[in-house]
Amino acid sequence: MCILIVDDEDMNLFVHAQLLKKNGYNVCTVSSAVDIVSSVQECSPELILIDYNMPEINGAEATRVLKSHPDCSQIPVVLFSSAINVDKLATDAGADGYFKKGDEHGILLQLIRSLIE
Repeated sequence: MCILIVDDEDMNLFVHAQLLKKNGYNVCTVSSAVDIVSSVQECSPELILIDYNMPEINGAEATRVLKSHPDCSQIPVVLFSSAINVDKLATDAGADGYFKKGDEHGILLQLIRSLIE
């Protein structure tokens, strides 16, 4: 199982990648959502974790691009953010789930399992 993580913060990429690797997942990371479709085509992930707050193209815009692209539309997308209304941001973007930064990592792992198993 491969998971693509998209975040412009190197520390977040590292922490999430280590968590997922320790739990048996293969991980690809990218620091920009500008070429999100190309990143997905290179990585062939079963799930995408994407940060909401990024420069150039935010996670919501990237999620809309993914969900409208025929090669990517069926891949579950989890939007994550420290915003209080991350649930609404994710719903409005068409994401399949959301994760609030700072929540227990077990919640993220449970969400991932529910979306790809």
